[in-house]
Amino acid sequence: TLMELIDKFDPPKRQVHKPFRMSISDVFRTMSLGVTVGGKVECGAVAPKDQLLLLPQGEIVNVKGVERDGSEAAIAVAGDNVELGLKDVAEPAQLAVGQI
Repeated sequence: TLMELIDKFDPPKRQVHKPFRMSISDVFRTMSLGVTVGGKVECGAVAPKDQLLLLPQGEIVNVKGVERDGSEAAIAVAGDNVELGLKDVAEPAQLAVGQI
């Protein structure tokens, strides 16, 4: 049956050992995290205090905090939908949907 075939599927392997990559799908400001970007982690992992390279600007930013499903998280890995609070963003207005 269809259900038996679905049960036999292996879950996709998450690419957690590759460099971190996330496409920004939302930019906003929160009381807890300040300047925040939301999106789905495509590969790699991220945790608070990590440094990230913001493209295409080539700007280095620091992760202030990670939230997953509205709750604080210690780490986010490939496949997770997250919100990242960023510190050291020179121009928050330059953050835009679609950036990596």
